[in-house]
Amino acid sequence: MAYWRGLHVHEITYRNLEEWRITLGKRVASKTASNIPGEFHRFLRWLVRCGDLDRVPEFPEIPHDSKAPKILFPDEQAAVLAAIPWEHRGVFLAMAHTLRPGEARGANLDDWIARERAIHVRRACKGLEAVAPVATAKERNWRIVGAGEELAAWIEWRIDRATKAERLRRVGVPLFPNWRARRHLNPDRRWSHCSITWEWKAACDAVGVSGVSVYPGTKHSTATDLIRWGVNRERVQKALGHADPRSTDHYVQLADRDTIEIFRDREK
Repeated sequence: MAYWRGLHVHEITYRNLEEWRITLGKRVASKTASNIPGEFHRFLRWLVRCGDLDRVPEFPEIPHDSKAPKILFPDEQAAVLAAIPWEHRGVFLAMAHTLRPGEARGANLDDWIARERAIHVRRACKGLEAVAPVATAKERNWRIVGAGEELAAWIEWRIDRATKAERLRRVGVPLFPNWRARRHLNPDRRWSHCSITWEWKAACDAVGVSGVSVYPGTKHSTATDLIRWGVNRERVQKALGHADPRSTDHYVQLADRDTIEIFRDREK
């Protein structure tokens, strides 16, 4: 932002925005060079709402490379999940049901709706550490995610294992605890980002899967498979908790089989 030092907000024009974009493109990655002006644009809109600026100047289009994440096919995902010890598998099954890592880590016992066999996704850990604060989910939004047979069985096993004090308390008691966590360092036994990453990598190594991290291997892979099977895009967007449909379109692109089948159809 040093480019703007000494300039007044009323001096912002398309020309110097373009010069700033070129400067950013030389110093940071293309995605970052797109995100920073986006936040600056949001700041200028705020100034307009406050009455300190008459209008937001036109911003130049900022091209950036779109990266396609590596994903797992259903049989590969199932193999990795099966390689995770049962007592630790729950948080990964939840992520394979479209929960974000922070949402799975922040879920509590009272988020399980037994009658519906579903998880009320309304909280998330706001940090990478196991002791990170738990607050509202991303976009301050909530959703209900139904549990498949294995996830429901794991949650029922976890509730059976809960102490009497945990069942009475419920709020603040993690639904997917890390049983390896040391109580004196991590009283609630929540997963950290690192511990989830290590557990996932060990399972991938055990079944010979490489180059797929936990987020693409769980949520992204499931979303792509749902689109591949013809699930309505709006339903997928709701399940994923996406406020912007363009985020869901990313998985539509990954699942698009037209470019795969085009030459096969030609040869028939």
